[in-house]
Amino acid sequence: MSPNDRPEVNSVMKDVKQQWPLSWRIWILFNVSFYNLLGNAFAAGVSPLFSLIMQDLGCTSEEASQLSTYVLLTLGLSNIFALPAASLIGKRYTILTSLVLFFGFCLWGAEAPTFNSLRASRIVGGLAGGLVEALGPSIVAEIFPESQLASSMVVYVGLLAAGSSLGPILAGVVADGVGDWRWYFRILAALIFVTFLGSLIMLPETRVHTSAIEPVASTDEYNLKRITSDANWTEIEEAQTQEPELQGAESSSRGRQWWLRSFTLAYVDMDWKIASASLVDPVRLIAAPQVLVTTLVFGLTIGWTVIVSIVVAIVYARPPMLWTARPVGLLSIGPLLGLLIGLPIGGALADYLYVAATKRSGRQDPASRLPAVVIGGLVSPAGCLVIGYGLQSPEEWAQMMEFLMAIQTDMFLLLVVIHGQNSSSHRDCPFLELPSVA
Repeated sequence: MSPNDRPEVNSVMKDVKQQWPLSWRIWILFNVSFYNLLGNAFAAGVSPLFSLIMQDLGCTSEEASQLSTYVLLTLGLSNIFALPAASLIGKRYTILTSLVLFFGFCLWGAEAPTFNSLRASRIVGGLAGGLVEALGPSIVAEIFPESQLASSMVVYVGLLAAGSSLGPILAGVVADGVGDWRWYFRILAALIFVTFLGSLIMLPETRVHTSAIEPVASTDEYNLKRITSDANWTEIEEAQTQEPELQGAESSSRGRQWWLRSFTLAYVDMDWKIASASLVDPVRLIAAPQVLVTTLVFGLTIGWTVIVSIVVAIVYARPPMLWTARPVGLLSIGPLLGLLIGLPIGGALADYLYVAATKRSGRQDPASRLPAVVIGGLVSPAGCLVIGYGLQSPEEWAQMMEFLMAIQTDMFLLLVVIHGQNSSSHRDCPFLELPSVA
């Protein structure tokens, strides 16, 4: 039995979700989600800048496309190291460290004097910026209850996917406005720094310190036992039923939790055994059907969205179109509209199906969300297919925006992630890194 499967651990995890203020959970959700947005904006946002970069650094269109494809590769590969790092220093410090590195590499790219220097900065920037992708879903799952999981994942997956649309739009507008592609990376670096400050303030460690958990008597209706590992840290997790005189201590307990989980080494285990195991666990888990399907769908959907943005940018920047950065970037409004249509519907529909099935059968069944997959599963691949035909007549740019919108109505991307996650034996599961690696 894994540590997170122990009843006392599940009890504490459930209580954490109930006791943490909603404002904490929303702030944490937006911190990790916006970080994901910046990672995808870093990868896809460079496509409208190809013509300016080719003029400034004297590279070919094929070389310029590497600025996106190599980053997409390293964003995925970095997920392999996310869980080992989290096993050693915790999720909070892993994310904060990656933000610092991501900020530095983005500034390097903004001031790169040669194409090789720019390409190198983006490769290592992808390695730093991708670490959050494997940790984000487990963080969301640890702070939100089952009934709100799909809705919270709408925000997470929505911002993650929005980066591939908002990045090109911002890059095109900035580059056309100032006539310099470097300003996009400078603005991106500033946003990364803001995300770092937000995470520094509110991104406490979300996992349970399992080595310190003791069984809790079922007859104790008022309080869970004080959980201690040593004199360095103490947590108080209270049960749902509280005596009136204990209400005043609740805010003090929350403040102590926030401090211990944010600014101490209480959750830095340096567990090399678990870190080593987490490097090979994904290979074993890929044999599970729900993990395999989640990996393929997630990876292919995000991948083809970014690749399409690269191809479209190259086609419209070349003769005879010769579009500048701004109109090329504005083509990404189509995918953004598709995202705004698909994800909210998918999340709300998934939660509705899940709650209805739970009430009807009296048990929780993650597969009850899957019927909603059909809509996105038909629309998104069809949109990707017709883009190939649309590029035969690139002057019909309005039709291209409609096709681009279609490929981003990918509500099924959200649903398969939730289903695969719920079907795992526990939430802090190595499978969560596999979709991002794909």
